[in-house]
Amino acid sequence: MRFETPFDASLARSQSTLYWKTINRKKIAYALYYAIVSLPGILVGQAWIKEGQYPGGFFFFTFGVYILSIAVRYFPYYFKIKRNYFAQVESLIKKREINAVQVWTLEADRFSYADGRMDISLKWEMFNGYRLIGQNLCLEMTESAIVSFILGEEEIGQEAFKDVVAFVKERVPIKPA
Repeated sequence: MRFETPFDASLARSQSTLYWKTINRKKIAYALYYAIVSLPGILVGQAWIKEGQYPGGFFFFTFGVYILSIAVRYFPYYFKIKRNYFAQVESLIKKREINAVQVWTLEADRFSYADGRMDISLKWEMFNGYRLIGQNLCLEMTESAIVSFILGEEEIGQEAFKDVVAFVKERVPIKPA
């Protein structure tokens, strides 16, 4: 199968945003979970300290603050990698807008992508998996979000998209979205 699609910067941005939110959903949920779990420990600790039960109160308060620190430490890291990710996405978009045609080729033993700036051919074994996010197929090479290929139903049409998903499903393991 071969598809030539025009490069659409706004579509690329929306696909990248959707992909970012999907791959980081669990990490944010864990951080929020730690923040919520820490609150009872902090509140119980404070209440016990006020009542004069110092050893137990200090234990629960310290434990709650420690759990909260796990959550709080994650957020600056998250925003830093998010900023870096979207800076890389914008850089790639600017470079790809020069040549506005993308060529996607899916063969029995390999996947190829070309956009004027890059011409790459990979065996299917190079991919760790794929995700279906909304109406987008995301082929992932590593856990890094920037090393992925995203093809949307909007770009190639509904029937062709179904054919591509069926084709990829036979060659690459699925990852949960």
